[in-house]
Amino acid sequence: MTAALASVRPSAAALGNDAKSAATAGQDHAGAFWDRQDQALRDKYRARRELAAITSLSRVKKCGRVSTNEGGEVSLHHTPGPEGEPGTAGFGGLATCGSVWACPVCSAKISARRSKDLEQLINWNADRGARSHC
Repeated sequence: MTAALASVRPSAAALGNDAKSAATAGQDHAGAFWDRQDQALRDKYRARRELAAITSLSRVKKCGRVSTNEGGEVSLHHTPGPEGEPGTAGFGGLATCGSVWACPVCSAKISARRSKDLEQLINWNADRGARSHC
């Protein structure tokens, strides 16, 4: 055994030899990611429920809780995702407050939409040869 290999082996042992395969590690990482996403989503909706109980803003009180339809109907929409990816689901016919400042759910939706709009604008600008200074 050469001196170079001898000096490498202790550090390799420190990293451990029980590493998971790349595929398994990726699955664990993806699972942890979706767990965090699910928890963040639950936290936003819980915060909105708690906020509705204490706020004086009527639109925020009604956000996600009151039907906008005359008969009070609420619909459930589901869009399947691409192969292996989760789809999206949501309710229709519920009031939304649209408050980027007061409502954690609306704030997240508005921020995501603005982010997509900004990305499209930057791409449109880049397609015309301009540079963005972000």
